[in-house]
Amino acid sequence: MIAAADIAVANHDTVSAQVWRGVADDWQRSVKGWTVTSNGPLLSQPYFIRLSKTGDPNAAISYNVGNGGPTLDQRTIIDAGFLELVRLGLLPAADAEVVRSLPVVDATIKSNTSTGPGWHRYNGDGYGDGAADGHPWAPSGRGTGHPWPVLSEERAEYHLTSGDRATALDLLASMRGFASGVGLIPEQDWELPNLAPSPFGTDPTVASIGFQNGHPAGSAAPLTWAAGVYPRLVRDIVENRLLEQPANTLQRYVKHTQGTTDLKVTAPVDQSSVSSSRVMVTGTSIAATRSMSPRRIRTRTVRRRPPQQQLAPTAASV
Repeated sequence: MIAAADIAVANHDTVSAQVWRGVADDWQRSVKGWTVTSNGPLLSQPYFIRLSKTGDPNAAISYNVGNGGPTLDQRTIIDAGFLELVRLGLLPAADAEVVRSLPVVDATIKSNTSTGPGWHRYNGDGYGDGAADGHPWAPSGRGTGHPWPVLSEERAEYHLTSGDRATALDLLASMRGFASGVGLIPEQDWELPNLAPSPFGTDPTVASIGFQNGHPAGSAAPLTWAAGVYPRLVRDIVENRLLEQPANTLQRYVKHTQGTTDLKVTAPVDQSSVSSSRVMVTGTSIAATRSMSPRRIRTRTVRRRPPQQQLAPTAASV
């Protein structure tokens, strides 16, 4: 939306630009309220979780992680997806919740291998060759997730943004070590003890192809996503910066901050859903950017709703 707003300004459509930037600002300052829990059991301070089912990360809601995995309290399901908020210029690398969440990630989904550290997609992931006997995930649909080299690249970019180029370089080397052949970076690598192949003639639906610690598991190789970000990380390290980090979001949210004006919404009902993309919002705001007494606000906002989602007017979103 920030990119679209810049394009709108270039085409003299300042009204659309203001709406899109306003919604983007709302989402940027709301993302922690949707994804940071302050009462989770993994840390006494707030930390990022994988997702909140209702937008309330403090709710005691459980869900099944899928792929044959378990049902867990949402406050205990961890991934490192919040690092994308740094890469995309929405939060600074030194953000308190980001920094605080990294040890939670490492304690929950990090594995050390003979090739280097690796990270799982999330705890409880059941997508991968079975840990006990190395059986393939298909056709049973039940197995054990393993570290994904592409997530090493994600972590390396974070370290580079934080000024830790040496760790980024180490993770690049481990990604190369995780590969097979002439650099075929796989979807997953085996973090468990070496496992011998099943005897010849074993039913292929349960047979193991055999694995070595720190080397590819029985997954796609190369994983095109991982193969694509490997050279990106090489270039990032050479330039000592993230080449694909959007300059407009970085300027708006990291190098600068966006202020807010409190608004008491009187119509529509605050926090209510709206079905139209055009909404007349009325409310009362204190004097903010102008020296004036409390004033009546009448604004018309235009929004494009994501599929299967209704937006509610709130103090932060207007």
